[in-house]
Amino acid sequence: MTETLKNIIYFIIIILLTACQEVYNPGEIDAGLEIPVIEGYIDDGPGPYKVDLFWATAFNEKSNSPIKNARVTISDNFGNSAVFAETGNGRYLSNPGDITGIPGRIYTLSVELEDGSIYESKPVLMHSVEEIDTIYAEIGDKDFISKNSWGELMINNREGLYVYVDVNEGSGDKKFFRFHNRLVAQSFHYIYLPTYPDSLDSSLVIMEPTIVYCWRKSGLDEVVNIKSTFNSNSEQVIKRHELGFLPYYFSILWQDSVTTPKIPSGWIVTTTAYSLTEDAYEYYSSMIKQLGTEENIFDPIPSQIKGNIYCLSDTNQIVLGLFEVASKTTRHTAFQWSAGRDNYDIKNLSTYSAPPTSACQDTIMPDFWITFREIY
Repeated sequence: MTETLKNIIYFIIIILLTACQEVYNPGEIDAGLEIPVIEGYIDDGPGPYKVDLFWATAFNEKSNSPIKNARVTISDNFGNSAVFAETGNGRYLSNPGDITGIPGRIYTLSVELEDGSIYESKPVLMHSVEEIDTIYAEIGDKDFISKNSWGELMINNREGLYVYVDVNEGSGDKKFFRFHNRLVAQSFHYIYLPTYPDSLDSSLVIMEPTIVYCWRKSGLDEVVNIKSTFNSNSEQVIKRHELGFLPYYFSILWQDSVTTPKIPSGWIVTTTAYSLTEDAYEYYSSMIKQLGTEENIFDPIPSQIKGNIYCLSDTNQIVLGLFEVASKTTRHTAFQWSAGRDNYDIKNLSTYSAPPTSACQDTIMPDFWITFREIY
């Protein structure tokens, strides 16, 4: 498989997670064709649910090509349906209360474009999902690749925590999951600010330390994270499945005459497990395999990565994308560890309200801050 094709499939995976730009290689497909990309999603949360519509663009093009003025509908097998409202940039959203994702029901996505062409998903059953059994960590290290100021590649080894999940779905059929993980990394440092305790003597200056709390939001997943259960003692389980790595960053170089180095003080990982259909699982799995294949005559080609959407008005029309129907369960787990320790602290949180953005504030500890040990 060519490196170009690998890049193409990589970008398709990223689009499915972030609803940005879908790509295709005009050398592989007639560049004159207009290929729609349909990415729909519904879960058992409160919504709104979303559908993203784009025209596939060539690999080296940077601009999105949203599909406008489409009629987008999701319906279930109980006669409920919702017409989605166009919000711009190819995104269509449901109105609150129009339709609700309920495990056990079957959902269908329908899209009609301005030219009259109609695209429809296969009917998709929403499977139920049990609670996540256990989330835990193991101390380890990982290599990270970066570039220096001369553009040269460098490998930096970082210590930290590998995060794992165990799931027990009880007896029954094999289950399929997609895991999505959001991260809030906490740290703190001190700044020394001058105070003038004696108003009559301006030469008397005391440098008082002020604590500064910082937090950084990010994702923990590098690409789509999926896993299926296996049978163990007549139960469907997942054991020691890796969710991601939490690197410990500390350097005395991050200081100056008035600022101390930042000290990591914890990571809060919000893990959501989505119960997928086997078709959706195989779709994601095919893309991951496409990224990892080597040059050989048995490499899969992009056309072998099948979604669950087809053109109802013209069965020969090519269409990309997936309609994902999934129930979900979420768990919040906080970890704390510092280099040199042979164990880590863990807290299972019943609730956690993540901050909206990354930021810092001094003096007052934020309401959402998770404390493991006293800060001096």
